Amino acid sequence: MKTMKLTFTLLTALLLAPLALTPSAVAAEGGGSPGESRKPNVVVLFIDDLGYGDIGAFGCPDIPTPHIDSLARDGVRCLNGYTLMPVCSPSRSGLMTGLYPQRYGVNGNNQRGTPIPTDHPTIAEFMRDAGYVTGMVGRWDLGDTTQGPLERGFLELARRQSPKKRPEGDPLTGEASYWGTDGTYLTEVQGDRLVEFVERNQAKPFFLYFAPLAVHSAVQDAPEKYLKRVPASVQGMRRYHAGTLIALDDAIGKLLGALRKCGLDNDTLIFFTGDNGGVMSNEARNAPYRGGKVTKWNGGVHEPFIVRWGGRLPAGKDFNGLVSTLDIYPTAAAVAGAKPPERLDGVNILPYLLGQKSGDPHEALFWRYLDIWKSTHPDPTRAVRSGPWRLFVGEKELELYNLVDDPGETRNLAGENPERVAALKALFDKWEAALPAPKETKRLRSSEPPAGVGWAYAGDRKEENTGKVK
Repeated sequence: MKTMKLTFTLLTALLLAPLALTPSAVAAEGGGSPGESRKPNVVVLFIDDLGYGDIGAFGCPDIPTPHIDSLARDGVRCLNGYTLMPVCSPSRSGLMTGLYPQRYGVNGNNQRGTPIPTDHPTIAEFMRDAGYVTGMVGRWDLGDTTQGPLERGFLELARRQSPKKRPEGDPLTGEASYWGTDGTYLTEVQGDRLVEFVERNQAKPFFLYFAPLAVHSAVQDAPEKYLKRVPASVQGMRRYHAGTLIALDDAIGKLLGALRKCGLDNDTLIFFTGDNGGVMSNEARNAPYRGGKVTKWNGGVHEPFIVRWGGRLPAGKDFNGLVSTLDIYPTAAAVAGAKPPERLDGVNILPYLLGQKSGDPHEALFWRYLDIWKSTHPDPTRAVRSGPWRLFVGEKELELYNLVDDPGETRNLAGENPERVAALKALFDKWEAALPAPKETKRLRSSEPPAGVGWAYAGDRKEENTGKVK
């Protein structure tokens, strides 16, 4: 027994050694001189409108996503991973700040354009100051027009292609276009940008944030070559949704290939998750959960959540504790070996994924979503999840569901569990009491990456642009 205990202790020390990031940190692979130490890279893949059951690793039976699935095969599936709202802008805002967005007045997309705190670093600012090259590819959609990615911590920013204008009378008018005026398909271009960033910065520790438009509407823009790869049994809007997701999987495959080529596969911590549930009118698959984007139900906020760090985290493991996109910031801080800001709502989840801590990283997770959509969200959502239980704190009634026994949220058990309801409501009331009162605000614009081809750089970094800025 003593021998087994000693072996386990040594193994634990080896697994945790990279997290300490002392001068004897992990040696650089594929960059840097022999003997030089470097901090591990961190990559965040934050997918738009991703349904819980839309990738193979989370039960999708009809859309091939081999590259995304490989992250789960080689990493940890977090089966109770959550985002912060069933809509995009506040979820992005919370990931960037590591704070519940309600803390600074964002209770839905109707507060889009609200400034993020200026007295609190974004994860990009934090990682930059910890010695990382910070890069972003994709959507920003948070903060006000003065708080773009380059102003809030990113050193390198992929420009966005100028979108092709839809013809007059096109039923998709008003939806974001995946096609550029130069005839390029956005997801393919973004995959190439990911490769460029990795290859350019392979000798330095980097933080890379990929927030693609995919699989947001209009999925009908999917090129025919991807639609041909959709199984014949998949028809209707789901066929277009599937084609868009297949293109995204290919882009992620380009990234993973670049990491392998540069010898960084085992020196990169990767998070994969989404901003909110899938769009039901696009036939996204949020199963086994009810609802999807812009609904109060679990399917609107329960996301696929994968954490992969080759050689450090166990491969093929499932973790059932409550985790949140709030946890990405403090976990990245631990990998960077820098003290995180005192004001963070998430936790470092690596000790839980390594088995050094047991139970839930969070006693409870909370939601307050106040946008009103007549068809899908006619009433405000106030909710809390603790353990298997999710309580809705409605204006007229309380609803309690056991998500393990009833993932479809079909049986309201509030009347049968008054003590549990009271305990959960007390948790929610305490959380909400610390928030500013919601205000009626006009939806404003947020900043987005500059148009063009190539990259934009912050401050005095070398400017590079291979296309005309419009």
